[in-house]
Amino acid sequence: MVTGAGVGIALMMFVCLAVFVVTASAASGTFTIRNDSTGGDCTSIGTWDNSSKTCTLNQDINGTIGIVDTGVILNGAGHTLSGPGMEGGLVFNDSNVVVENLTVTGFDYGIQVTGGKNNILKRDTLTGNSAGIVIDGSTGNTITCNTISNNTEGLVLAYGSSGNTVSSNDFTGNGTQADDQSGATNSFNLAAPNGGNYWSDYAGTDSDLDGIGDTPYVNSKGVTDNRPWMTADGWNAIKPDLRLFDDGSNWASFTDYTNNDLQVKFHVHDNGVNATNVVITGATVPAGVASLITAGPVSLGDISTGSSASFTLDFHVSASVSSFIVDLTGSAGSCCSAGFTYP
Repeated sequence: MVTGAGVGIALMMFVCLAVFVVTASAASGTFTIRNDSTGGDCTSIGTWDNSSKTCTLNQDINGTIGIVDTGVILNGAGHTLSGPGMEGGLVFNDSNVVVENLTVTGFDYGIQVTGGKNNILKRDTLTGNSAGIVIDGSTGNTITCNTISNNTEGLVLAYGSSGNTVSSNDFTGNGTQADDQSGATNSFNLAAPNGGNYWSDYAGTDSDLDGIGDTPYVNSKGVTDNRPWMTADGWNAIKPDLRLFDDGSNWASFTDYTNNDLQVKFHVHDNGVNATNVVITGATVPAGVASLITAGPVSLGDISTGSSASFTLDFHVSASVSSFIVDLTGSAGSCCSAGFTYP
């Protein structure tokens, strides 16, 4: 039997001994990402992982990108897609596409999604475009953790675009921060304790100092955010409230019983804001009492508010031991992957 569990993690330090700056010319032209052996044009502007259908850029691009297959992931890896260009910088009409870590600037439409569904735009930067993001006739998309600044229009949800979720984005200095033409069928905030977005023109107050405005953000373009953040990236200051529970123990087989190899079950419950990339990084037991058999780390993925994730660890227990204490170490991210350690 396990009588207790604690949580914590060691910090890592990175020491930079020398920095070399290399300036590389950007690729120019029109590029197409598709699901084939080379990712279409991906290998001319980045690297292609065929198993995950992921194109990771390795350079900036002066031009445009089109995605033409379902389920493709485009990881900008911090690079910039820049105009000037008419119409869209990054354009696609497929479903289950992920676009992340990309800066798009200098286009009529920075990112344009037409007719697709269940796509994810996250951790992108849209700046200096006529419209940063345009969602046209597309449903069930998630727009999160983006910086949308200094565009004529930050985000446009055109007619026929419904069921889209817009949360944890920084809307800063856009002529029109967001325009929802769908008739209030999209959501601009998650339920408590999570929040909505940061709006640089929000004039509300925060009397209870929870980081979220007391009154909704409402504009004349059909947008209502019921839980606006008071500061840019305010969500990154909120540590997910993860609770660890012991779910009991058993022997997985008669052989394990005779060898004193015990299987212990746990679960982690999210009692706060949505948690991402939850990992059990290690387990420690007193020397001579038991030893861990399970190889770590153990990844639990994302855990949303009010949900749990289960995992099992195997221990070899010394003879005559009836109970022992396990100290677990862990890590998790906020909704936009700011890192936290436990405890």
